[in-house]
Amino acid sequence: MKASASSSIAARYPYPDERGELLFEVVRFEPKSFAQRRPDGRGGWVWGLDGVRRVPYRLPEFLNNEGAVYITEGEKDADRLADLGLIATCNPCGAGNWRPELNQYFSGRDVVILPDNDGAGLDHAAQVERALCSVAKSLRVVWLSGLSPKGDVSDWLEGGHTASELEELTAQTPPSEVGRGQILRDVESFSARFVILPPHVRLPLALWVIATYCFEAFDAMAYLCVTSPAPRCGKTRLLEVLSLLVCKPLRTANISEAALFRIIEAERPAILLDEAETLKGKGERAEYLRGLLNAGNRCDATVTRCVGPNHAPQSFSVYCPKIITGIGSMPHTIRDRSILIEMQRRKNSERVERFLFRKAKPEAEHLRERISAFVTENRGAIEAAYKGLELEFIEDRDAEAWESLFAILAHMEGPRYEELKNCALTLTGQKAEGDAEESLSLRLLADLREVWPENEGTAFSAHLIESLRGIEDSPWASEVELNPRKLARFMRPFGIQSQQVRVGSKTAKGYHLSELEPAFARYLGPDGKHAKQPA
Repeated sequence: MKASASSSIAARYPYPDERGELLFEVVRFEPKSFAQRRPDGRGGWVWGLDGVRRVPYRLPEFLNNEGAVYITEGEKDADRLADLGLIATCNPCGAGNWRPELNQYFSGRDVVILPDNDGAGLDHAAQVERALCSVAKSLRVVWLSGLSPKGDVSDWLEGGHTASELEELTAQTPPSEVGRGQILRDVESFSARFVILPPHVRLPLALWVIATYCFEAFDAMAYLCVTSPAPRCGKTRLLEVLSLLVCKPLRTANISEAALFRIIEAERPAILLDEAETLKGKGERAEYLRGLLNAGNRCDATVTRCVGPNHAPQSFSVYCPKIITGIGSMPHTIRDRSILIEMQRRKNSERVERFLFRKAKPEAEHLRERISAFVTENRGAIEAAYKGLELEFIEDRDAEAWESLFAILAHMEGPRYEELKNCALTLTGQKAEGDAEESLSLRLLADLREVWPENEGTAFSAHLIESLRGIEDSPWASEVELNPRKLARFMRPFGIQSQQVRVGSKTAKGYHLSELEPAFARYLGPDGKHAKQPA
C-alpha cells in the first residue's frame, strides 16, 4: 500500500531477476514506512506485489560471485555490507516474511544470518535458519555483540567495526547444528507466538523449559513464578503454552499438600500451579503448601509423613520443576527461590497468534521430541558444564537459580552467553526492586499500627498520612510522596481497601481497624504495645 500524501520517498531498493531485469522495488518513505511497487509496462508503477515473482535482494550479484552470502533483515544493511565488498542480501517485506520460493537460490552456498537485536530479529533469524538448514552448504547465525536494543548491522558498523571483523567473527562461529541452537530458538519462537513476552524473558523461559527434561542433573531448580497486577494479563495463556512444552506436565489449581508430595515422589512431573493466591492464605493447607515449596527447589528436599495403618514415618521427595502463577506478589520465600516473570496486560497495538490447542499441540509434540533427544544425547556434557560454572555477577541465591540455564546454554548456543547474562541481571534486578517495595509496604504496615489513633475503630486516610509524615526518620515525608491513592495501593496486596468511614460526626475515605488487624497479626506478629484496640 502506498504511503500517505505527506510522505516523501527516502530510498528505493530494486529487486531484479537473474538477468538483471527489474521485477519490483521496495520504497522507503519518510516518516519511516515501506511499500512495494512493480512496473506497469508503460513507464509507471502499480503498488503491491500481487502475482509478482519474489526473489532475494541483489540477486544477480550473489549468484555471480562465490563466497559466503550474508542475510540481513533489511535492504539498507545489505547495501552497507555490499559497499564493503561482501555478498549480501535479504528478503522483501522485512522480518517474518521469508518465503519458501527463496530457498532455491541458497542451495549449496555458505550462508551467514545476521539478526537484528530485538524480538522480531530473533524470530526472523530462526525462520530463515529453519528454511535454509536443509539446502545451504553451511549455515551460521552470527550475533553481533554490543548492539543496543533494536540495533542492526548498520549500527554495528557505525560503531567502528569493519568487514574484516565480521569475517573473522563469522569464521569463529560454528555452523548451526540441528538439535542445538535451532531447538532453543524454536522454543523461544513458539512461546512468543501466543503471549506477549518482554525480550529479556524469552531466552530464560526457553532454557527453563529445556531444563525440565534434565532437572535431576542439578542441585537446585528455580521455580518459575509468573505474576501480574490484575487478571487478563496472559498468565493462564502462558501456562497453557508451557504445558505443551515442558517434560511431564501436571497442571493443577487447587491441589492439597498431601496429593502434591505423593505425585512428585511417584512421577517427578513439572508442576504447573495456577491461581496460587491461596499460598498467601492463613489456613493450615496454605501453610503446609508454603512449607513444601520452601524446600522443593533443592534436589535433597523431602517431607516426612506418617503413612499406612501403622502410621510409619516415610520421607517423600518434593524436588521437581514448578511453575507458580498468581495475581499480586507471591510470598517472599517463594519469590526468593524463583525466576520472576511479571506479566502486563497486552496493548491494543500488540498482536499475538490465536491459541488453538488442537493446532498447537502437534507442533509442540514434535518440539518436545527434539528437546528430549537433545537432552538424552548431551546430558553428560550439561552436567559437566553445570559443575564447572561460577556466576559471580549475581548473588549466591540467584546464581543457584540461574546455573542450570547457563549450563544448558553452554552446550546449545554458547555465543549467547552475554545475552543470557543481561537477562539474568535484568530479572534479578527487577526482583530486588520488588522486594524493596515489599519491604516498604511492611514498613508502612508497621508504622500504621504505630500511629493508629488510640481507642478508635476507624481513621481517615488524610489523618493517617499526616501522622505517618510525622514519624521521625520515616520515608513518608520525603522519599515517598504519600497520598490517599498511594496509601490505598500499598494496602491492596494485604487485602485491605479504603472505604467511606465515620469518625465522630464526619465521614470521609479511610480504614476500619478490624480490616487491618489480620494483616498486623500475620505480617508483624503480636505486639500489645503497638496494636491499638477499639473502644
